[in-house]
Amino acid sequence: MRRRSVLAMLGSVTTGGCLRLRTNENDSASPDTGTASTTATETATETDSPAGAQRLTLSQRWAADFGVDFILSDDGHFYFNDYNRVARAIPGDGILWQDEITYEGSEVNLGADAIARGDDLVVFGFWSEFQSVDRPGAHFAGYDVTTGEQRWTFTVPVAAENDSLNLPKGAGIVGDIAVVGINEQDQYSVYGLDKQTGEQVWSKETQGGINSLETHDSGIYLDTFGGGVTVLDPATGSVIEQDEPLPGVGQIHVDSAFATANEELRAYQLTADGVEWSTSGVPDASTVVVDNSLVVIGTRNGDVQAFARATGEKRWDTRIEGTVWQIELSPSHVWVADRETGLTAYGRQDGQNVHRSTKPVSRGDIAIISQSILLGNDTARLYNIQSA
Repeated sequence: MRRRSVLAMLGSVTTGGCLRLRTNENDSASPDTGTASTTATETATETDSPAGAQRLTLSQRWAADFGVDFILSDDGHFYFNDYNRVARAIPGDGILWQDEITYEGSEVNLGADAIARGDDLVVFGFWSEFQSVDRPGAHFAGYDVTTGEQRWTFTVPVAAENDSLNLPKGAGIVGDIAVVGINEQDQYSVYGLDKQTGEQVWSKETQGGINSLETHDSGIYLDTFGGGVTVLDPATGSVIEQDEPLPGVGQIHVDSAFATANEELRAYQLTADGVEWSTSGVPDASTVVVDNSLVVIGTRNGDVQAFARATGEKRWDTRIEGTVWQIELSPSHVWVADRETGLTAYGRQDGQNVHRSTKPVSRGDIAIISQSILLGNDTARLYNIQSA
């Protein structure tokens, strides 16, 4: 099965929205000044932007000889997984290190939406294309951030009574604990691992499938389908707090949760009771993306809407032709990838269309650091974002 087809299947079995792995670095990013390791040979096929809008162009800086499934951008670096591979890269110089993932009993290891970085460790999640009680299920690998040396692996066996897909869902690092989430048929769990050795410290079953897993202020925040938002103690896995379920598709960012349902967008303060704010007339989202000042939603019908994070006031709305697949926020723009291999950029403040191109991003991830964008697909490609 080709990687793109497998990603489609992964998206179909993990119901609900997509939790993006992100940090706050793009809220105050500065242009990259590194040196390219691969000469740019490709530019985007673009359409005209509205009169008065500053158009953007993309020029390829480098390309890898392997692809991208999911990306974490953190501390000026890209960390990403792919079919049987992990890598660390920077905008200017390209790939800093890479490693081939191998597991006994599994020749096909597919990148999962589960990547986390600590001070000296980065954790990557994978799952096996063909699973059974005799084959590994969801598995994770911890790597030294600087050297790329593999420190440990951790595998969650497929439950004998299920003999079904066992999928990673989310990862985080809090103190000395690496946290990983697992969704399996009728069995959903979170594991706390020793960050240095990968040995299991604790495990905790959740009340429903894991939609998102985030770490913040020494706590583990879980949004589960039907089980609500749960805060776990990283040291023991015990429940610190249990809140009401988020309606619809949600995203946890810092100490707040954002969700859409029944044509309403709501913000919940996780450290207090009640709704922080709500905005009506909002379509139910398939993707919710949040940073320090903006909440952006995307729908399967192509709606893209932006709201002020602090108040819920609508900033702008627009529509693309196709299904919104990924949304990424930069200091000045909102980038939207659709399933039809199109990439569109909008002005962050006014929603004006400033870029449209045909790019190979179908079912792959996208990530931005400063004025560079990494597009995921069968080949990892880094583009410089430039004013036309």
